[in-house]
Amino acid sequence: MAILREQWIDVESAIYTFWDLEMKRKKDYIPLTYNVHESDRSQENHYGIGSVAQMQPWTGSVSYQEFTKGFSKGYRHLKYSTGMKLEEEIFRFRDYSEIETRTRKLADSVYKTQQAHAVSTFNYAFDSAFTGPDSVPLCATNHDYSPTDGTHQSNYGAYDLTPANVNTVFNAMTEFKDDKGDIVGVTPNLILVGNYFRDKAKKIVGSDNEPFTTNNDMNTWKDELTYLYNPRITGKKWFLIDTERMKLFLHWYYARRPKIKTETEFDEEMMKFATLGMWSYGWDHWDWIYGNLVA
Repeated sequence: MAILREQWIDVESAIYTFWDLEMKRKKDYIPLTYNVHESDRSQENHYGIGSVAQMQPWTGSVSYQEFTKGFSKGYRHLKYSTGMKLEEEIFRFRDYSEIETRTRKLADSVYKTQQAHAVSTFNYAFDSAFTGPDSVPLCATNHDYSPTDGTHQSNYGAYDLTPANVNTVFNAMTEFKDDKGDIVGVTPNLILVGNYFRDKAKKIVGSDNEPFTTNNDMNTWKDELTYLYNPRITGKKWFLIDTERMKLFLHWYYARRPKIKTETEFDEEMMKFATLGMWSYGWDHWDWIYGNLVA
């Protein structure tokens, strides 16, 4: 007996419902760290421009300044896809348990892919094979002031996660300078960690008294910092971040958000369901973060 159109529609509706429920159930870390945009181009280009120096004393006319060229970044969107098929028996007998299982696994594939891409910025932050616009890793000791000024600055360390070391890194970040040699004004307010430093980060930002000590000194970081735990951050890494500047320089572009779609093949009595997406991600500049890779 041929499969009725009503049977196809019934199963298709169930697939969309299971998909939406599964995607809403999962925690999306992308908007917690990236500035998320929609794009209608094949590539988005960010052209770096230098800073403006401090104002000059009045000499009877305005002191006009010239911009120096900064580091530029291109965001080229890549296309990704995955899909499955439902055999005739599954939708003929409306086996919703199997339909739900397969739909959830498809949604999980999309979720895992995107979250792995998003966290790669931090997992590869110290890796020389993954460089940014200035041709060095996100967290490095040799960030140049500009393409024409090789003065180096560092946002890389090997400090253990302790209140004293948070203070050291915090102070180092407040000394970051722009290409004119002026203090940028970085204000770190977030500790980002994976599994290894999760407990320490929570105690540092959440304790009333100074953590890891026997005295009753006030915890100075309680009201200054929050923490974000991402289970996909691997190894002994932790990052101190200025979230306002992070949203200025860490970008995620959706050219096509992943959505599930179905296609029926009546002759073969099969239903295909698949999802496609296009996106890109990366950073324009580095001074929003200080990374520590602990031995």
